[in-house]
Amino acid sequence: MVKPRDIKTEVQLRNDFINWDVGYPESIQFADGSVMTVYYFNLFGKYFLGSTFWKP
Repeated sequence: MVKPRDIKTEVQLRNDFINWDVGYPESIQFADGSVMTVYYFNLFGKYFLGSTFWKP
C-alpha cells in the first residue's frame, strides 16, 4: 500500500530542471543537523548526479 504524500512535510529541493527526469534521491544528515540529498537528473539526454545541502 502506498501512503499518500503529506504536502505539509514535503521538501522541494530544486525547481529549476527543464524536464521531470529526476530521481532516486538519497539523503544523509550530518551532526550539525544539515542534510545532503543526492539524485540523478537528465539534461538533454545526458545524465548527471546532483546534490543539494539543506537544513530541515
